[in-house]
Amino acid sequence: MPSPPPTAAATPARSSIDTGGKPKALQCMRFGCQKKYHEADNTATSCSYHKLPPVFHETAKFWACCPDKKCYDWDSFMGVKGCMTSCHTTEKPDQSGKSLGGGDVRSGNTDTSAPKLKSIDEFNAQKAASGGGTGGAGDAIAKMYQLRQAMDKAGVSGDLFDRAKEAVSARVGGDHETIHAEVVTRLTACLEAMEKG
Repeated sequence: MPSPPPTAAATPARSSIDTGGKPKALQCMRFGCQKKYHEADNTATSCSYHKLPPVFHETAKFWACCPDKKCYDWDSFMGVKGCMTSCHTTEKPDQSGKSLGGGDVRSGNTDTSAPKLKSIDEFNAQKAASGGGTGGAGDAIAKMYQLRQAMDKAGVSGDLFDRAKEAVSARVGGDHETIHAEVVTRLTACLEAMEKG
């Protein structure tokens, strides 16, 4: 009587055997491992891996489970030792189909004390409503720059404007708002004097 055919358990699938008749090496699918292994050699401590997926934010690379181990080159990133130990597996970890980026890391941040970012339209509308200026030293510097450009286009030497501004600065101090106010006052006085003839 002929012997029964071998069962599926006794005969490895054709795709799991290499051309030499030995079992093919499997590849571990855990984050940070990806090593090839043979099931016969797979122990409970064979795999050193990360429990969470990688994060790529700007130039930094790190594992979401190990955020204190940031790397800026690929080899260093891949060399970060896993934070978990187990056996290798061919089962893919659940990562919702993507790696994390900076926005994904911050998405869990529920801090409401931080100011809400405005859209470009909101920013432009607010700036237009406030007269276009931001106030303060930055606004004074911008206005002085615009005044210098306008006078230069009208034929007044930019160097003369700079020297006059420096003289005002030496008299009133280095505060940009005060310098701006003094220059405007003096230019207004000059124009009024010209008007009177």
